[in-house]
Amino acid sequence: IKELSTELCEWLGRKWFICSHYDADGLSSAGILAKLLLKSKSSFVCRILTNLTTEDVRAVSSVKSDVYVFLDLGSSEITSIRNYIKGKVFVIDHHQIPTVIGEPKGISVLSPELLGLNGGEVGCTSVLSGLLAYFAFKDPYYLKLGLVGAVGDLQNGPKNSVNDYLIRAGIKEGVVSRYKTFTFFKLIDSPIHKGICWNFDPYIPGLTGEEDVVISLLTSANIRLKEGDRWRKIKELSEEEKSRIVEKIIEFITRSKSITVKTSDFLRTVHEFKDERDEMLLTAENFSSLLNACGRMNREDLAIAISIGFRDRKLLEKARKVMEERRMMIKEQIKALRGREREHDGILIIDGRGVVKERFTGSLATIYSLSPALKDKIVVVMTESSKEELKISARTSKTVTSKGLNLGRILNKLARIYGGVGGGHAVAAGATIKLRGRDYERTKREIIDVIIKEMKRVEGKS
Repeated sequence: IKELSTELCEWLGRKWFICSHYDADGLSSAGILAKLLLKSKSSFVCRILTNLTTEDVRAVSSVKSDVYVFLDLGSSEITSIRNYIKGKVFVIDHHQIPTVIGEPKGISVLSPELLGLNGGEVGCTSVLSGLLAYFAFKDPYYLKLGLVGAVGDLQNGPKNSVNDYLIRAGIKEGVVSRYKTFTFFKLIDSPIHKGICWNFDPYIPGLTGEEDVVISLLTSANIRLKEGDRWRKIKELSEEEKSRIVEKIIEFITRSKSITVKTSDFLRTVHEFKDERDEMLLTAENFSSLLNACGRMNREDLAIAISIGFRDRKLLEKARKVMEERRMMIKEQIKALRGREREHDGILIIDGRGVVKERFTGSLATIYSLSPALKDKIVVVMTESSKEELKISARTSKTVTSKGLNLGRILNKLARIYGGVGGGHAVAAGATIKLRGRDYERTKREIIDVIIKEMKRVEGKS
């Protein structure tokens, strides 16, 4: 990383083109590089994509620039990047690389996968970008943004990993502190009922997103929700009150189904930023949720501006409105999907055609996979895009992938068979399949069959 940081700095002052992904990892990475380029007075153009195709690479090549940077995407398009892009190229990505590659001339690739590491667990793009920028300018703000993307990608980072290095550097610099708490209390500056209602980790059907139900549960736990006319915030809860709430939530989870959960299942690490004042940015968890919301709602401009460091009140209010709209859209889409869930041999298939927006399949797949009732299952969410494409997002647990299942490889294979792009990680992957006149239902069934066969093959081996 230090070597690439030095190389990257040699190109400052030139004209740059940034191409990045629309999730929290990609947006925070784009913000890191944009801030670095602004600081060095380098001109740049930034484009945010849902995924990177050969057609996209051709389009990028038509924009004249000295340096091209692909962030959180590019691993699957190294060949087309080499063939079409004329100029210095950096690819900083942590997704699986479909074939073994060398480092093509003129392209500097930074990927944990090339170092034999699992990019799904460590070294997401924002961590790599954050350290690149930090080594160049020693500004701890880059460490903070790197952490935001890692949290958004659900990368905890084991001890002595590159993620752990970034977090420890941030703590040493005094920009972040971390502590453990129950997942229900992560939104520390939110009103108690809203913080629990809009926490999607875990997703609890019948409770998550249902304010009236949450208020009823809190009332039954004898929790005082208001102080006069003011809603009490999560950070004001006593430890005894928290214990009562956790007890009631576990009771809610286990009463309708034969689900076994432990209190420790709901402990999470929270990373709090000491220099932020707005509740949306107060923790890495909140910050990443905001960036994800902006990306899913096609407001990447807000995400990049906030990531760079702008804190204008009107800007933050626009972002807050986007986040609230996204929450309501998720709630409405989950409600509309009830009855559409079908389980096939341990795989939950959710057909979102006509209901789920293209940029929401990943969010919904993650939310469903975080439900205690779906622990150690494969969750697949599908929908049809406006471009006559079938969009797929799949999630599972490390318990499943430890047997040899690799969702990234499966979806990459499907994309190559049907035409399109696909890949990701063993536990989380996505694909966009071109229908090209094929029947949606038939293609969906064929894809499900491929996933089931692969799962059975892996189970047979294990």
